[in-house]
Amino acid sequence: MSQPCFSISHAESIEYHLIGNKKANLHNTVINLRWQPPHSNTYKLNTDESCAANPGKEGIGGVIRNSKGDWVMGFNKSFTHATNNLMELMALREGLTLDLYHKIKPLTVEVDSMEILNMFHRGNPLYDSIVNACRFLLESLKNSPVQYIYREQNRVADMLAKQGSEKDLFDRLRVYVTPPANVGVVFWEDLEGKTISQSINAQHVANQSSFIFAPG
Repeated sequence: MSQPCFSISHAESIEYHLIGNKKANLHNTVINLRWQPPHSNTYKLNTDESCAANPGKEGIGGVIRNSKGDWVMGFNKSFTHATNNLMELMALREGLTLDLYHKIKPLTVEVDSMEILNMFHRGNPLYDSIVNACRFLLESLKNSPVQYIYREQNRVADMLAKQGSEKDLFDRLRVYVTPPANVGVVFWEDLEGKTISQSINAQHVANQSSFIFAPG
């Protein structure tokens, strides 16, 4: 099982892929994507957001699983009016807060938003306060790394976020000790190692392991 590489020059790699390189190889390649469990005796947090409009009614969600892929805890929450980037950060903050409260560590984190990683590396005046709050939580969790993944590898968190956007109990965090009914099928598919084929830029695939923020 391949594991994320934490030793690459993260900021330079993020900058390269966000700005783009006109000489980059534009050919696509088909790869098989699946959620991967974390290392033995560790945990993984996946988070995501979902919205009907940007800005608009939104939901956030996340799931914590162990090295066997077992469900440890899930959550979601509804918001009346917010932007995508703010909700991605809110989802991450809520997940990290749950992890820290329940002392679930060591931990790795996965998100499907490259912009969030860019904010960790470069900052963003609109979101620096919540980014710094997430930094503090990551450091409190023994410098847990944040890794970029494809959406196809983040389906459980995505479904929890969509469920959150459909509910009307605004600003109330819902925690699930077992998978909700509408998430159960995708959770079991992840557990069984289901893969999804996707055509992705070959240059992006070759450098995916560099899309990471490692605090500390």
